Formats: sequence, structure tokens, C-alpha cells
Amino acid sequence: MLLALLPAMLPAIAEDSPEPAKLYATRLQSVNVPKEIQEKPAKLIGAALPSTYVYVAISCNGIPVWNSPMREVRSNETILDWSDTPESTAAIWWDNTTHLVVKVFLNDKTESIGKPAAVDGAAGAGGGAAIGGILAGVFTGGLGIPAGAGIGALIGGLAGGTAGGATGALSANDRVLFEVDCSGAPGFPLDGSVEYAVESLGEKHTASVRFNLLEVKAPVQNGGLELGEKYIVRMHSVHLSERAALKGENNPDDARYYVVLEQGANEYSFHEDEPLILPPGINTNPGIVTVLKNTGEETRLRIYEQDFLRDDLVFSAKIAKIDGKSWVFIGKAVADDTSDSSYALFETFGPLK
Repeated sequence: MLLALLPAMLPAIAEDSPEPAKLYATRLQSVNVPKEIQEKPAKLIGAALPSTYVYVAISCNGIPVWNSPMREVRSNETILDWSDTPESTAAIWWDNTTHLVVKVFLNDKTESIGKPAAVDGAAGAGGGAAIGGILAGVFTGGLGIPAGAGIGALIGGLAGGTAGGATGALSANDRVLFEVDCSGAPGFPLDGSVEYAVESLGEKHTASVRFNLLEVKAPVQNGGLELGEKYIVRMHSVHLSERAALKGENNPDDARYYVVLEQGANEYSFHEDEPLILPPGINTNPGIVTVLKNTGEETRLRIYEQDFLRDDLVFSAKIAKIDGKSWVFIGKAVADDTSDSSYALFETFGPLK
């Protein structure tokens, strides 16, 4: 992993059964930024136009989720086009409650540039793959990663960035050229142009970012899986009961947890190195996204509390091997222990043919 995902950055989820978000793939096409809007940020970082670079950052609900490739600003250039490559494609979970903000940054490349944070990967999967590699051909084909591999550089909703990362910046020296708050949009806002306008010396200057919506995927329902196909799995939230928390040997206030997803004999572990804080009775986003192949075997979810001598199993849920059309990673996974009110919420998207 390039950066640890801190538990403090994992927001609580308010509702037990939120309306499922859809997964949108949208490509950055161009940025139109008048010279008047370029000049002030360039002076703030001590850079002379045109020796500057521009990139776009997207945040959802206050958390940076995607950064575009950088594009050099040539002399007197105000319209910057991005090439049609997988790296220019963002995958965003969105519903009409999502607070989505687009920021355009100016960079002079004199500092070392950080990279977006990686999602915790499955055991043995080899870190995080770039988002472009995951989305080669949008959601279809070109995966080039093993089933169970963690998706790095994110598919929306997790923390990213290094210095300046709280704002979505790649470097502490970068400056915002302009930003657009897309709240209140009647539909997914990153399809077409989002605009920013400012007045200076009695003149109005308008900047914009243009996107092209490529594909939308709704969550798959149980009974709709296809054998042998790969799917994006998102663990939306965990609700740990007081009963489950007391199964561990540690004080629940001090307990730290990790998650294991299982398919048959295969196990994929998340957050062993950066364990989760799961306050009892509160829905918490564990920040887990992965790609799994539907093998038709029994699927299980296990949550362990880390302990000095032996880790304690505090929650488990499973769906037995039946017909390969369902697994535990869809919808609400309830505890095998019928007296335990703990549960986890999952979304599955695909297939990735």
C-alpha cells in the first residue's frame, strides 16, 4: 500500500439499509480555464506560465476519491484536452445524497508528487492496481489482476492523496484553479460540463470541466450472479453489536478489528496491518473494495478482534454452496449466531466481462 487508511477517516453510516448507490464510469475530456483564472494560483506557487501542469480531483462526501493524470499547460493555452486512456476514467459511487465536488489544481512539478492512497488489498494480491488498469475498457475486460486483488487508487469513496491530501491535492504546493460543488444536481453530474464563473474588473470569466459518461452499473441482486465471472465487491458498512464486541478479550473501547472474506478454501484479509475501530451499535464504513471471481463455492465473512496471543472471532456470516447464483457479499449479511444482531452491508457490481 502506498498510504495507510486511518480509521479516523472512515465515516459512520447513518442508515441500516441505504438506497444502493450506482457505480458510474465517467471520462475526463477537457478543462477550459481562462488565462485570468490561471494567473493568480501560478503566482502563489511561484511558477511562471506556461511551465505549469493541471489536473482534476474529485471528492465525494468530503473524501478525495480520484485524481486525473497531469496535463502540461502550453503557452497561451486555455482549453486542455485529456487523451482517451483508462487513467482518464473515474469510477464513482453516487446517489442523490452524495456531495460531489470537482477541483482543478495547478502544479509546477517542482515538488515530489504523491500518489493516491491504495485500498487495502487481499492477502497475497500484491498491493493496489492503478484505477486505469482496473477500468481498461471501462468495466469490461482488461482486468489483468487475480480474483481477490484489492483495487488501489480507488473506486470512489475512500481517502486519497499525500501532502495536501485532505483537499484532494497531490502536493502541498498545489493551488486550486477553481472548484465546482455539484450538490443538488438532479442526476449524476459528471456527464457533460460543470462550470465555474467569476467576475474580475467588471468582466465575467467562465471555466469548466467536461466529462463523458461511459457506463453505469446498478448493484447485482442475489440470484443474479454468473458462474466464473469477476465482480467488484464493496463492503458498505459494518454494524457490530454489543454482544459481538464482548466476545473479544479486550475492552470494546480499545478493540481493533480486521475482516476476512472467504471463498471455499481461499481467504482474503483486510486491515490486519491497519486495524479497524468498530464502535458497537454504530454503522461504520470499513473502506473495503475488492474484485472476486464467482467460483460457486461457499462464501463467508469473518471479523476478528486482534489479540496478543490469539485473535478472537467476533462475527461470522455465510452462504453455502448452492447454485453459484448468490453469495454473502450482496445485501445484508447477518450473523450465523441468531442471537447476535450484528450485520454487514455489501454491494456487488458486474460482471466484469
